[in-house]
This record gives sequence, structure tokens and C-alpha cells, in this order.
Amino acid sequence: MDALGKPLRWKLTVGEVAGIKQANTLIDGLSPKADIGDKGYDADALVARIQAMGAQAVILPRGNCTE
Repeated sequence: MDALGKPLRWKLTVGEVAGIKQANTLIDGLSPKADIGDKGYDADALVARIQAMGAQAVILPRGNCTE
């Protein structure tokens, strides 16, 4: 999202496809300061990629998260 909360990119998928499957496509080529997502995007690999880009991952933890 930009500074006004408007999405920079979006991708329409069928209802049965988890949004996280498109996460890498959506962040390719961006240089964000932070990446915000709901608990559906709480995955170690995605968080690591966001951090490797120099950004902060602001993602709600899943209910089964132990950390």
C-alpha cells in the first residue's frame, strides 16, 4: 500500500487459491520500507524474503503460532 493506504498491486485469483501463493509475484521489484499482511501471509519464507529486501514484515501471527 502507498502512504494513503491504497494498494500498489493486486491480483485476482479463484476463491480456492490462497493469497500467499501470489505473494512473491506481488512484491517482485518493489523496495518497500514495510510489507503489511494479514495472518494468511504469516510464513517464515515470505517474512525472510521481505526482510532480505530491507523491509519490515508487519504480518499478524496465525492462531497456531508459538512465537
